[in-house]
Amino acid sequence: MKLLGAALAALSFALTACGGSDDAGLLPGPSNVIVFGAQDGDSERYGLYIVEPDGEGLRPLAVEGGVVTSPAWSPETGRIAYLVLNSEQGGLATLRVYDFESERTSTVTERALPQPASWSPDGRRFVFAEDAGGGPRLRIYDVGRANLLDLPELPGSEPAWSPDGDEIVYVSPDGELNIVDTDFDEPRALIEREGVEAGPRWSPDGARVAFTSAPGAATGASLLVLDVDSGAVTELGAGIDAAWPPEGDQLAYSLAMGVPPLITNANIHLVAAGGGEPVALSQASTVDVAPSWSPDGNAIVYLAQADLRTSFVCLVQLDPEQRDCLDLPGLLPTNPVWSPQ
Repeated sequence: MKLLGAALAALSFALTACGGSDDAGLLPGPSNVIVFGAQDGDSERYGLYIVEPDGEGLRPLAVEGGVVTSPAWSPETGRIAYLVLNSEQGGLATLRVYDFESERTSTVTERALPQPASWSPDGRRFVFAEDAGGGPRLRIYDVGRANLLDLPELPGSEPAWSPDGDEIVYVSPDGELNIVDTDFDEPRALIEREGVEAGPRWSPDGARVAFTSAPGAATGASLLVLDVDSGAVTELGAGIDAAWPPEGDQLAYSLAMGVPPLITNANIHLVAAGGGEPVALSQASTVDVAPSWSPDGNAIVYLAQADLRTSFVCLVQLDPEQRDCLDLPGLLPTNPVWSPQ
């Protein structure tokens, strides 16, 4: 969900490439921390922030000139790809990479779609969607060489890299789930259904893909799980923002009351990937979206929005059950993401 903010003058920040070596891969970074974008209400500046689950250690990583959102951790947490939104970009975003070793950022493109990047399992590359003038296309960025790979033109959006590193699932321009190898050679349909598919997410073992499907604009989205080998689909009911745990079989997701733009509230739920009765984890009057699992799989962080000017980073612990929202003085956060380690 996009948070609105007034466009500000760009703030000076040192930009540098993330490295020039082909061997640049997994880099050590912080563990068990949460990253999020936020606007500082006091200074009216935007930035990328990091905080520990207990609210300690809050600090900015980068200062930006627009809304920061959609952070994506590299597998060993040494880098974060994220987006900077600006009203002057016509709905597009600047895609940047923050490097913990150098404590600097580099710019990948200023024409990214407002969707999170997806890292390869080896941490050397990530795939994202970019505006190609006539529509979206997929691109792969090599962080070691600090350049975009020269690959065949592949129209599509919302890519997700498979856990084995061999394939990428994405949404075709006509709203179907497609799959392709990492050379963008011979893309093929993964599933063909009525409606528009979105938000594909691989299970940790690579055997299944969770996604949403909406028959039309007047209806809400349904959450489904596809078995990649058999093609069997399990329908889990209404929901968006599916998130797989590091291990296990329960999906976290957001269930909204009402249909956009008339959503009254939304809560985070859990449901077995094979189907079953969902369990509500948040029960507030806020719009709770974008769940992200802790590295140990025992807690979930999410964004709770009261209105366009009031939002919170909240956590729910599963065992023993406990809910809390972090104290982030003066900050208006966007979607938080827990580090993978």
